[in-house]
Amino acid sequence: MLVVSLSEELLYELKRVVQQLNDLSYSKKLPLLSNNSIGQHVRHILEFYECLLKGTDTGVVDYDSRERKMILEQNGQEAITFIEYINSKINSVSAKDLLLSYQNGDRSQTIPTSFERELAYNIEHALHHMAIIKISVQSDFPSIELPEHFGVAPSTVKYLRSVNVHG
Repeated sequence: MLVVSLSEELLYELKRVVQQLNDLSYSKKLPLLSNNSIGQHVRHILEFYECLLKGTDTGVVDYDSRERKMILEQNGQEAITFIEYINSKINSVSAKDLLLSYQNGDRSQTIPTSFERELAYNIEHALHHMAIIKISVQSDFPSIELPEHFGVAPSTVKYLRSVNVHG
């Protein structure tokens, strides 16, 4: 399934970056990130995936009920272990219909969705945060090697390749 393989690739790239950071750098509050850390962005990405996986068990995906596991933003090895766990679980999920719990203040509703649709959403969400991580790595940790297209949407990569080939 395309979304599964793309998700695996993105999480593998995220893992490669986290592996290069010691816990002090990983959890350091960075002015460029409004005093947030790379670890906080990684935790946020992983918790959205966790909500999706829980939703495959309950039938309802609820991104607002994240557990906010602080260890994932403080300890890079814990984040790496969680990335590996997510990738193994995603591979075992069969395509299925789900409901998405959507809330705005005191109003809420459920919206029909599917595992594939929510996985695509998680990919876009991860890319957004990975782009932010990329900016902070380039600014504060220039010795870290970033994968070539880290934090760049596949459609943008495709466009850039077409420009280079034809122009």
